[in-house]
Amino acid sequence: MGALAAVSPTTMMTTVGAGKQLAAGKRIGNALGEVSLRQQTSPWMSGLFFLGCTGFAYCFAEVLHELGHMLAVWIQGGTALRFYFHPVFPGYNVSSYVPDWQFLYLAGGWIGAPLGLLLALGLLKKPTAWRLPLYLTAAVGLLVTGMHQLSDPLRKVDSDWTFAIKYGFPPWIILVAGVLFVLAGALLRTYLLPLVGVGPKDGVKRRILVYLIGLLPWQVMVVTVLAATGRGPLIGFLAGLIPGLVWLVLEASLSRMLAVRGWGSRVPLIRISGGHLAWAWGLTATIVVLQLAFFW
Repeated sequence: MGALAAVSPTTMMTTVGAGKQLAAGKRIGNALGEVSLRQQTSPWMSGLFFLGCTGFAYCFAEVLHELGHMLAVWIQGGTALRFYFHPVFPGYNVSSYVPDWQFLYLAGGWIGAPLGLLLALGLLKKPTAWRLPLYLTAAVGLLVTGMHQLSDPLRKVDSDWTFAIKYGFPPWIILVAGVLFVLAGALLRTYLLPLVGVGPKDGVKRRILVYLIGLLPWQVMVVTVLAATGRGPLIGFLAGLIPGLVWLVLEASLSRMLAVRGWGSRVPLIRISGGHLAWAWGLTATIVVLQLAFFW
């Protein structure tokens, strides 16, 4: 009682007031810190870092996809003789002894993409911008796999999914899996945005700009190369970019709605530097050169 009596009401009010001021000061400091980061990381820096990481992600996701096929061959007692990778053209492998072709076709997406996700989840315990190329490999692998599962059976193009259907696999399972893969990939990519310098207070316009800089050029490069190598008319490929543009806008808008609800709050907001750009673009250049060497 003596210790309690020694604390006067005035002292208690002063202490509470000081605590509130300190908490307010921390909130203001955090807000100012985020504004400072946003001022130092322009949308172009964020977008170019995003683009460098995305290029690597597309290439490495293709490697994991082919690894899924290879594991299916090994499980069935066969041998994967050789792999072919390319930054633009679809990769493939030459294998021996494949008794279950349905399993082989499904394994590329349903084993390869989850392998990337497991890798990303293992590294996300302490997320850093230096690991973003690997994180995005999982997101891109899930998104690309899901979109092909949704579109290929409808467009009836030759692919792993249409071949699996020809061998008797139920198409509705592929479509449901496609929805789940796309949602998982979009959620993971939006979760990672603080690693490219996009914070929870950034608006939709800035997010769309970062998405356009970070994702659209790679797609334009792909369709240009495909058209230049005689795989189809350029106008047709460019028309195919329209759904992609719509998706980018939708995902960027979704990322804003999720961010204000705390999505990605455990990921540190990073100030992108020239070192980050050099790292991302260096990795992309390296894997592109290696894939070209394997393919040709």
